[in-house]
Amino acid sequence: MTQLVADKGKVWVKGEFRPVYAVRIDQKIFLLGSEMDDEPEVRVDDHHLYVDWKDRSKSLRLGRCIALSAPAEIKGTLFNGFDNTKHADVLAVNPSGEGVIEKIFKDNAFHEKDLESMGTDDFLQTYLGMQLPSKNP
Repeated sequence: MTQLVADKGKVWVKGEFRPVYAVRIDQKIFLLGSEMDDEPEVRVDDHHLYVDWKDRSKSLRLGRCIALSAPAEIKGTLFNGFDNTKHADVLAVNPSGEGVIEKIFKDNAFHEKDLESMGTDDFLQTYLGMQLPSKNP
């Protein structure tokens, strides 16, 4: 059974210069990162959270695969968004923590692989191994 993103918003994390994009899956908060200005696309399967960030103006695309079982160890405070979650201090999963798979393509690699026009599902399948649910005919 595929997990669903229950809520999304930003979290203030000590040491960060701005709030960090995050999602809630079940009762766990996952930080997505603060590398880019725009909110990333996310997908979730039974075991992983996938993050796709694309910034055409910087010729940059970043993908992450975070295990849903990763420990929540980063202290933060819910900042904005999170319409379905009570404001609180939280522990969140580190987007750069142990076991996180990260792929970064910039400049020439971004253009050579035509990542500007590649859709999120194709990007996550090709570079992070995301498996889409099979469709029964």
